[in-house]
Amino acid sequence: MYENNSIQYKKCYVAFIDILGFKDYVKHNSCEKVYVVLSYLEVEAVASPHGIKSKYGIDVQDIKILCISDSVIISIEENIPYALEAIIWLCAAFQLALLLNARLLMRGGISCGDFYIDSSDRTGNPVLFGQAYNNAVELEKYGKRPVIIVDENINIDNLASFSFLSRDDECGQTFVNYMYRAKEVGAFDIKMRYVAKEIKNKIQQFDGNASIKEKYTWTKDYIINSMNDEKIFSEENISRCKIDRQPLNLKVVFVSEEKENDQTKNANAQLNSAKHR
Repeated sequence: MYENNSIQYKKCYVAFIDILGFKDYVKHNSCEKVYVVLSYLEVEAVASPHGIKSKYGIDVQDIKILCISDSVIISIEENIPYALEAIIWLCAAFQLALLLNARLLMRGGISCGDFYIDSSDRTGNPVLFGQAYNNAVELEKYGKRPVIIVDENINIDNLASFSFLSRDDECGQTFVNYMYRAKEVGAFDIKMRYVAKEIKNKIQQFDGNASIKEKYTWTKDYIINSMNDEKIFSEENISRCKIDRQPLNLKVVFVSEEKENDQTKNANAQLNSAKHR
């Protein structure tokens, strides 16, 4: 019988995320382009000067990120200071990066509990399992909208003013508020024109498929309410895509905490108004 005392569960926050439309994205883009977009998720958000270490002081080795085709798995041990804030921030950064750079939506869940992740002694390949992972997967399956749901069993009372969380009162779900402060990301206006164009095209394309159309309709409403600007989806704004070429700038740099606190109340009021039509 194989025995190893180092193999044991740890209490972790775990996010399981599905990249919607990824198979089609792979089909229509080069290997290099897909790699560049995904490499942001594993490198830029964690190790860059503006990444998670500079924001929360969490070392790179304390964050596990695994990309398997259209799935992204993130884990941080629960006892690490600011672990919950960090995993929520990472999910927001990932969602925003994929939306603005690849016009892809994400759906997933964040849970907390027993989790094991390590590399196999025999092959070096990652081995992962645990109830926290199972719960996060179930949240992803349960979610009808393209958001990352936070498990209701996670205590978020201390995050009442954390602006990267929002709540959809209609379905009673707390989710990662990735559009918070998105306006301040580089080249936002140009990239959002392409996003708006893609979303409007998808709404038309799937007019006969209510479940898929709903994802894009909800996202459109969410963006409008987040930005408090219906002109984002106007034909006049979208028509500028013919003039502006979308840059590939993967950095997601949010403003400093000092500036962030000044606008929290207004941002929360706008984001909490996002409703499904």
